[in-house]
Amino acid sequence: MFRFTKTIIGKNNNKVIIFLNGWKGKSWHILPIANLLRFVGYYCIVYSYDKIVLSPNLKETRKNILQVKKNVIEQIKSLENQDKKEFTILGISLGSVIGVLVANESPAVTKLILNSIGADFAETVWTWEIVNDGFKKQLLEKQSVTLERLKQEWTSISPIYHIDNLKKRKLLIYLSKRDEIIPYKHGLSFIGGLKKRDCSFILKTSFNFSHLISCAFNFYNIFDYIDFLRNKK
Repeated sequence: MFRFTKTIIGKNNNKVIIFLNGWKGKSWHILPIANLLRFVGYYCIVYSYDKIVLSPNLKETRKNILQVKKNVIEQIKSLENQDKKEFTILGISLGSVIGVLVANESPAVTKLILNSIGADFAETVWTWEIVNDGFKKQLLEKQSVTLERLKQEWTSISPIYHIDNLKKRKLLIYLSKRDEIIPYKHGLSFIGGLKKRDCSFILKTSFNFSHLISCAFNFYNIFDYIDFLRNKK
């Protein structure tokens, strides 16, 4: 059975930041930054999930991700009723995918930090012959899944199809040219989708970091995005 956890820090604060972990990420990876932000006025919620949140089981993966999305939206509505405000989402890798889905549906989210993001979730997974060959092999050999079918199955969890309502959001996006998990060109496709919808965003690109190193560096380098969090303009 799929499970996810929520860790809450800084309950007495009013500004809310929701951290959406990456695949296989642990809560303790996020907590050092959450603990820092609570001292500058943030109510922090850290989401982490079982490894099976993403698996070659197409329907279960879709169900799991949408379950987390639904819970985040419900959490935001509950906090709004408690007079919390300034909702920000910080997503890491898979968490960025969920973050886009949430922000597109919840008008309460005003800021979105996407630490590695691609356009089409299915196309991203389809590139994993080298980095995660067992994953794609199960899709191809055991289920005879084609890319076209995968795209259809995962339309509801692919970011590029859920950005129509992001025009009024403030976005900070991190990409890496050497990202082997979410290829750089997939990130650029997402950027292209934002441009077509006249969304404003800040893009920061690293040139020499792999996926994990890039995600870790961007996340722990809080001084790089603290001004974005504080900026009310």
